[in-house]
Amino acid sequence: MTHSSLLRRGLTLIELLVVIAILVILIALLVPAVQKVRAAAAQSQCANQLKQVGLACHAAHDSHKRMPPAFGFYPDSNIVNGGNGHGTLFFHLLPHLDQNALYQQSRKVVTTPRRLDFFQYATNGVHQVQVPIFNCPADPTLRPGIDPVIQYAPSSYAGTYSSRGQE
Repeated sequence: MTHSSLLRRGLTLIELLVVIAILVILIALLVPAVQKVRAAAAQSQCANQLKQVGLACHAAHDSHKRMPPAFGFYPDSNIVNGGNGHGTLFFHLLPHLDQNALYQQSRKVVTTPRRLDFFQYATNGVHQVQVPIFNCPADPTLRPGIDPVIQYAPSSYAGTYSSRGQE
């Protein structure tokens, strides 16, 4: 073949369409596989986050010799000394999940009629901060921002409690 015959030889329209069709089919086969890998990664991240929440529960128990309540005071109900918090289970777990700065932001000091010093979950908008570890990336119902009805940051997980009391 001469140089001029190589230059004249090009792709016909049909050849070009066949190549494009093959590429489209390959991409169509690849997209579901990529989506499955992403979904598996998101579920794996959710499982890891739940494990971290469980470890935080154990750390809280190790520190205070009792588990945090679903809602209430923890580790004690003394609101004078500054070491106790009032809020939800997840609020009480913040210091054990590398979120101590957010927990400290909830400090509430009242000086009248008497001095009170404690951590309150709704102080300084702490209850409106979405903490990433409480949000599962595989949760299709989770929306960013603050829930417009209850004015709290949403979460993928929930805490529960037994009505039997502590054993």
